[in-house]
Amino acid sequence: MAIIEQGNTLDDAILQPGWKIQGDGFGLMTGTCVFKSDKDGNFNVAVIGSSHPDSGYSYMKAHKVGVSYDALNIATITVDYVGIDTSYTGSAYTFPQMIASNSLGSENITTHINFLEQAAGWDGPIAGVGTGTTSAPVYPESDLGPTVKDSTGSPAKSRIGDNGACFEKASGGRFIGFVDPRVRELYGKTNYLTPTTTFTGFFYTTDTGATADFIDLLGASSNNADWGGTFTIDLLPDYIPANGDGEFGPTLLLSNVNIERYAGYVLKISYEIRYSREGWSRKVYFAATA
Repeated sequence: MAIIEQGNTLDDAILQPGWKIQGDGFGLMTGTCVFKSDKDGNFNVAVIGSSHPDSGYSYMKAHKVGVSYDALNIATITVDYVGIDTSYTGSAYTFPQMIASNSLGSENITTHINFLEQAAGWDGPIAGVGTGTTSAPVYPESDLGPTVKDSTGSPAKSRIGDNGACFEKASGGRFIGFVDPRVRELYGKTNYLTPTTTFTGFFYTTDTGATADFIDLLGASSNNADWGGTFTIDLLPDYIPANGDGEFGPTLLLSNVNIERYAGYVLKISYEIRYSREGWSRKVYFAATA
């Protein structure tokens, strides 16, 4: 028994002045409380999952506890709490914290939107379609490119489009490269730099059902920030004009998901979204649209 000359016998843990609460601005609240108790007293405040002693923060639960003893057999109990302020966020989720990364990535030049047919904003097509059409190109023979084999296996001249673009067949087929040294800006090149936009973010939640939703939609495209209403929150803020459909499909793709237990009953979900201006093909990627 602790030596108590006067005052409280500390049979029950007593909250000490100076306890702290802090928020991250997105809805996650953390705090620390210190209690004093007799070494043989009631340690119920040191139970993982117990509520914060202040009723205004009862949604915060204990997730880390430490106890130290002094020479007078008085226990000092330090308890860390965590929770989500649902009165602020409106749900069991914090607001996502997101970073947008914009850079240039290397892509095969045959994937360029201006490769066969001139697109708006470009100065003529890169390879063109010869004397044919976009759906049925016809490229004439040329001595500029290497010798290839025809359908019978016999040697044949390769075919040339605009800017020295060289193909294996009259209808196109395999793209060999740019073989006209007079077109210096393209000669010998096979790739080009294209804008690449990636959004990475994370949020905290007490909704364990969210993990299954994210795992199920990994690799799914969407034309809105909540993946067709599957997610309770928008993964992108309103100021990001990335929603909608491109030429081939929805512009957003959920490309990475990480799930961890942050503290106690609070989960942390991190995610990555890739943006494509042309859209992610519905023939290749499942589309979770609104």
